[in-house]
Amino acid sequence: MESGTKQRRRQHHFVLVHCAYHGAWCWYKVATLLSSAGHRVTALDMAACGASPGRAEEVPSFEEYSRPLLAAVAGLPPDEKAVLISHSFGGLNLALAMERYPDRVADGVRLRAGNRTEIHDRGLFDCFVEKAKKVSNFALSMMS
Repeated sequence: MESGTKQRRRQHHFVLVHCAYHGAWCWYKVATLLSSAGHRVTALDMAACGASPGRAEEVPSFEEYSRPLLAAVAGLPPDEKAVLISHSFGGLNLALAMERYPDRVADGVRLRAGNRTEIHDRGLFDCFVEKAKKVSNFALSMMS
């Protein structure tokens, strides 16, 4: 049987970042499996997503959209590093957090994350809001 110290070293803190138009809820199966394996898990809602109040149009910047992740990583105990896992658009949040807090992140995993070529000189969050409006308008037009 391994000592408690060796067991603790194998446990990690996973921070899960959802994709656009989703929330922490989309990680429920992954979070359950990781927790069952003895890991600490934090699934976040980015600003104006999931259970987070507000609407995308009310979030002024990508940094504000990413604030829940940035706060979670900044608030880690000094001796703890998290493994960040993101899906799709969440990969950009992950990149920002890793750049801002390299000493707080053990590793980053991006699942099906695209690249930044479509963004060019426009603001990242502007692109996100523009796409959100198009999707919302399309969905509304289908319902009327």
